[in-house]
Amino acid sequence: MRKHWSKDPRVCPMCSKVFIPKKQRTSGCCSRLCANRQIRSEDPKVRFARLTDKDAQGDCWEWRGKKSLQGYGYIWVNGKSVRAHRYSWELHRGPIPQGAVIMHACDNPSCVNPAHLKLGTQAENQRDMTEKGRGRFGDRNGRYKDGSSAT
Repeated sequence: MRKHWSKDPRVCPMCSKVFIPKKQRTSGCCSRLCANRQIRSEDPKVRFARLTDKDAQGDCWEWRGKKSLQGYGYIWVNGKSVRAHRYSWELHRGPIPQGAVIMHACDNPSCVNPAHLKLGTQAENQRDMTEKGRGRFGDRNGRYKDGSSAT
């Protein structure tokens, strides 16, 4: 059954402005600006739990929120955007030391399961990438030039 949009006036929970809802989803707010303010005012722990799918295939906890082109999740925390796997580490295991990186043992960039994350250095992360064949070397590199072509 198709849902019909109500033309009844509502009160915005963020700014108390009376408005008539449009078809765009704005989380019950009068505008995208108020909807974003409402999302950002939500407790990050609650938002993290809401955007984590612990029932995904395998043992990975899939991130369902905003993702980068590479598949890494992002969450809004204390006025800035933070990678979701780093927030998961801090939430479950404590602060990340200066200069350290959080590595995925499962090689799934959208996984936020703390059991799949480990602390390491950038050099260890690069070595892990090379050993598992995930780097862009040889013909997988965008700057690769085939030596057989005449120029």
